[in-house]
Amino acid sequence: MAEDPINQQAFAEDVAAAAAAGGPEGFAGPEPGHPDFKMPSADEIWKLVQDMEGISDEERADLRESIFNPKPPSPEDFMRQYGPSGHSSREYIVFFVMLALILLVFGKPLKRVLLPS
Repeated sequence: MAEDPINQQAFAEDVAAAAAAGGPEGFAGPEPGHPDFKMPSADEIWKLVQDMEGISDEERADLRESIFNPKPPSPEDFMRQYGPSGHSSREYIVFFVMLALILLVFGKPLKRVLLPS
């Protein structure tokens, strides 16, 4: 698209038309927190999903289920979102067990090398 002037012109016209349709605020409309902001209803969101191209019927069914029957977030969802991302406690246990095994196997020879008598 970047090298095709016809597509570039069509894209520019689409953006200009969307901006003109939105009035003085452009095509973005009022942001959340603005007094004129209106949250779209589930039906409006579903209409947008129905117009989407390139998604399978199974994905549409999953989206429909999540739009009309949302499940409350679980504590795991909260921790995944705000909790620290990194290693699990199981990984730390494996690390320390492996470190202990290495020290048991190689600890005495290392002691002789590092601290000669």
